[in-house]
Amino acid sequence: RSATDNSPQTGSPSDGAGGLQHSTPGTLASTTLLPLPAPDSDGVISLKSNGPFEASKITSIGPLTIKGQRDVRPIIVVTDKPLEIAAEVVRLENVHLRRASSPMAEASPKSLLRVQCQNLTVDQCSFETHAFDVVRSRSTDATPGARTFDELPVALAWRVADDRDASGRRIELRDTIFSGAAPAIHLASAPRQLHLDNCLKLGAGPLFHLATSSEIDARLRNSREVSVKLQGVTCRRSG
Repeated sequence: RSATDNSPQTGSPSDGAGGLQHSTPGTLASTTLLPLPAPDSDGVISLKSNGPFEASKITSIGPLTIKGQRDVRPIIVVTDKPLEIAAEVVRLENVHLRRASSPMAEASPKSLLRVQCQNLTVDQCSFETHAFDVVRSRSTDATPGARTFDELPVALAWRVADDRDASGRRIELRDTIFSGAAPAIHLASAPRQLHLDNCLKLGAGPLFHLATSSEIDARLRNSREVSVKLQGVTCRRSG
């Protein structure tokens, strides 16, 4: 199936939740944000309302799951700092990250989600680094000196938690939408498996970007394969 077949479940970048339909980064910044709940004993953060919730830093010894209930579309708003997660295994399900601009912010975030883990699963989520009309205009902007994708925040930045553990390094994304004029996924470490199924990327910039580092160079020199599997993946307005 195509990446657009799941639109009733994941919605589109212009869809809203919790009364935030067609919200801009400015209006999101002025909205009262709720704190994210604490994980339960199983390491699960259950989001039972649309929010919006404020991005924060979360550290867990074992696995961590952030999951929105089936009847809601929880929004996590990122202003000056990303949603930062450090855990052994991370899973996001029905969670929707949006960038907000605020005059009080000291600096713009470099990513919406920054995660350090062995294995990562993202299911039925969406990431919006820029409003949809901005993505549309920048994808056709040929003005000299226009900002390039590497100056803009990426949606998801991943780094492996333990370089010595060869059993992990698996990243899997399903039914997920990325909207923004920047890379969807920034890889600070070399994964072992990168699988995307039924995902949509809207806007300029590559689908994923592998950083340059001594760890990545050594891994590739040692002939450690990186398995990349794309199934039902669509890129639009990426020129």
